[in-house]
Amino acid sequence: MRRVFKLAFFILLATLFFNIVGCVEAGQDISISNRESELPFGENEVIKYKVKLRGITVGKASLTYKGVTELDGKKVHLIIFYTDTVNFKDEEKMYAGLDDFLPIRIERNVNNWGKKEHIIEEYDQQNHSVKITWVGKKGNKTKVIQQDDKIQNVILSTFLHRKLGDLEIDKVFPVTLPLRKVEMRVTRKEKIRTYCGVYDTYRLESFPGRHKIWFESSSLAIPVRISGPFLLGSVNMIMIDYEGGEHASK
Repeated sequence: MRRVFKLAFFILLATLFFNIVGCVEAGQDISISNRESELPFGENEVIKYKVKLRGITVGKASLTYKGVTELDGKKVHLIIFYTDTVNFKDEEKMYAGLDDFLPIRIERNVNNWGKKEHIIEEYDQQNHSVKITWVGKKGNKTKVIQQDDKIQNVILSTFLHRKLGDLEIDKVFPVTLPLRKVEMRVTRKEKIRTYCGVYDTYRLESFPGRHKIWFESSSLAIPVRISGPFLLGSVNMIMIDYEGGEHASK
């Protein structure tokens, strides 16, 4: 169980009338709005990352905002997080609340060293629980996890921070994950080098833990780097490309 959420946490870890393909110029500030809810990112925005383990490139990842869709008759955000590394592939379809980006349903297709898994996470935010189902050829296995508050997802929370524009030095965000609680703190502003250039960023860190997300400081607040401990060492996801989504107006 811990492995499932650890993988979901890290592998980890989003413009105008047309698509912008390529890296966003460091320091560029684009003021834009989305037809559904005035988001600073548009439908089909794609952020691409190189994945490194202990400084060695082991694969790639992408984070795609697919826009607003319907789930069980309600409007929700759809975000796809895809990871392709050595002997590990994971596609996550994440359905999130329209206003708060809280997870509602996450569908995962995992291929881990040739072993394929289909995992469904169903969140009951009103009752602070998540039901996880492993779908197998010989039957399904289900586990329910109970918390005492609404359950969040770290990747989805990056979109909420971008929507709210709430990153300020020393600001603290309590986060309830399925298996534990952490605090995410904006600890500093610093320059971060990516494959797209050098960006002024806000560093968001988890306490306890060693998880970090760097958001570039323009109105887009793109997460240009994501890092944290993973199995054999520290994993870093560093932005290599950005494709801006479609927006309704400037």
